Amino acid sequence: MIKPLDNLDDIRDVARAVLRKADVADRLPTPVDDIVAGCGLLESDDYVFLESKITHAPLELRKLLRSAGRKIRGALDRRERVLHVSPAIDVPARRQFVRCHEAMHDALPWQRDLLVLGDTDRTLAPDVEFVFEREANQGGAELLFQLDLLARVARDYPIDISTPVQLADLFGASIHATFRRWIEHNNIPVCGLVLDPQPVSASPLTFRRFELVESNSWTERYGANRFPARLISTNHGLLGQLGLPRTGDIDGYWGLDDRRAEMTTVRVQSFCNTYRVFVLMWLPARESFIARHRSRPRLELC
Repeated sequence: MIKPLDNLDDIRDVARAVLRKADVADRLPTPVDDIVAGCGLLESDDYVFLESKITHAPLELRKLLRSAGRKIRGALDRRERVLHVSPAIDVPARRQFVRCHEAMHDALPWQRDLLVLGDTDRTLAPDVEFVFEREANQGGAELLFQLDLLARVARDYPIDISTPVQLADLFGASIHATFRRWIEHNNIPVCGLVLDPQPVSASPLTFRRFELVESNSWTERYGANRFPARLISTNHGLLGQLGLPRTGDIDGYWGLDDRRAEMTTVRVQSFCNTYRVFVLMWLPARESFIARHRSRPRLELC
């Protein structure tokens, strides 16, 4: 798990100002068009890393530009006030996040001197660039989920693997981003794993973990980072159903000792969207929610 940003409150303050200027006012799905326009940015279909443009570059730069184009999801031309999103990103929810990410690069005052395109005089140190990207990612999430709105809306939903799927559709965000945000802002002990659907080993059955997300109350109860980057089913029996041939998603209970060495029974569910397996664990408690939104859909298995 990555340490939280020290300037999170500052980032949220900037995001709050951006949302206010765009008059978002709890509208759903989040009106990203209004956010981008409120930042005074234009958008162009003439992507800067298109092959048709690269072929006109000096020969010695073409390989570098092609490599950059494969990695870069979006770019911001501060001089022209133009936001670019890679045409390779064809999932609408992902494009929305990239747009919010680039808008925050522009809105964060301490990043305003960063010229993403055409700046050869000022080059950021790798560690500074890494922090700037993290700040824009955090700010993009604050915009897309409208600060605490997702947490407030989620109170009307049960703790269930289908809840982040519904909330993703409601906000116009990806399931992955919503899964992360929903868990991070949950008040009860909740933990999420994001796995590769394909095992890295069949004997013993082993899965690669891409991400681990924990609520604060989960960390307080069970400790941080208890699940390694390689999850072996002999140590984590709940993963057996994810093997090949696939027997279905997880829907059951699992014994897990807490920090006081007391055994608890956690609820475990999973969902696969073809690209990733999302595993949700939580300590059951009496739930109180009002089903104001549409009924939960039946989730399709991979």
